Amino acid sequence: MLRDLPHPLYCLIPLLCLLLIAPLTPMIDLAVADSFYSPTGFSTQALGMWLYTYGTYPAMIIALGATGIWLLSYRLPRLISYKRAALVLFLSYAIGAGLVVNYLFKDHWGRPRPKQIERYGGHAAFQAFYQPNFTVNERSKFKSFPSGHASTGFFFLSLGLIGLFEKMRKLFWFGLMAGLIWGGILGYVRMAQGGHFFSDIVVSGLCMWLTGYLCCLYVYKKK
Repeated sequence: MLRDLPHPLYCLIPLLCLLLIAPLTPMIDLAVADSFYSPTGFSTQALGMWLYTYGTYPAMIIALGATGIWLLSYRLPRLISYKRAALVLFLSYAIGAGLVVNYLFKDHWGRPRPKQIERYGGHAAFQAFYQPNFTVNERSKFKSFPSGHASTGFFFLSLGLIGLFEKMRKLFWFGLMAGLIWGGILGYVRMAQGGHFFSDIVVSGLCMWLTGYLCCLYVYKKK
């Protein structure tokens, strides 16, 4: 029953926190980007490039595995107990990282990346994350908001949310820490490379948290 599920404040508090700090994010974004920028440009270190290339794979592999478990659970009774968790992981990845972050926002918001703005040798003006640019020509090349790479790290927050809904304390903390750490690492790499602002990373994490919560709510309310 709905009253047995986690309170909606788990979903709303992070969103309220973002709204409170939103006016400060332009200053924070530029200060963080300044710390990564040097006269030679942003970072091109080998480790960062390796993480850029392969850092999204763990989430992809787990999401594919979860999809397989969910489908097989209709034929294999021993997998039924994992059915809902697997469905949450599949939906969180497909809707959160795929639809919300990479398609709805990233492909249409039109925010220039740090390396594209005048402050760091580019030609575009700085744009706060809450100032979308829906000009067709601009949004096709300005895809800073939010971070697609970081979203695949924050995907692991879904494990924590599954733990929250399943009342599995250890899984909750494991998923929470794994999501924040891996999402933070990928976000750090992309900021160091001039690919994203700090607020792009924060909103990416928030998108994955909210999507994961809503997916859990959809799946577990049918209990």
